[in-house]
Amino acid sequence: MDQGSIFSHAKDLLFGLARAREQDRDILFVAHSLGGIIVKEVLRRSEMTREDSVQNVFQSTIGVVFMGTPHRGSDVASVGDMVRRVAQTVLRMDTNPQIIRALGLDGPELELCHETFIDQWQRSEFQVKTFQEAKPLTGIKVGFLGGKVSHSPLTQL
Repeated sequence: MDQGSIFSHAKDLLFGLARAREQDRDILFVAHSLGGIIVKEVLRRSEMTREDSVQNVFQSTIGVVFMGTPHRGSDVASVGDMVRRVAQTVLRMDTNPQIIRALGLDGPELELCHETFIDQWQRSEFQVKTFQEAKPLTGIKVGFLGGKVSHSPLTQL
């Protein structure tokens, strides 16, 4: 399993896009869950760089569609970490604790991506649409697990 952090996954995506795409071609990101956090970090890194081909990713972005992205983290991350530990110990699975920890409520990685993205969105011309779960998980009656998976729609950013 890839043991990269949110930052390393975003860096890989950003440089892959810079290499593979035609300069100045419009980009519309469509991201689900953790992918939305990675897109925010891609845009942050892209704007901050001095490399023209990498900076062009931010400059060419016309929109971002977030689907179920935990913009402020999720309290479900703690349950995910417990499941990860069990899988690692009992099933001897290779797991990535960095990403699960980063998805906890108000983790530092999320806060950095969040603050920068809001600033970028306010200054730029790209459109943002966000979609969150409208109904809670069904069939699960254990504490907060009967609620929605993603808790912070972009309108509460």
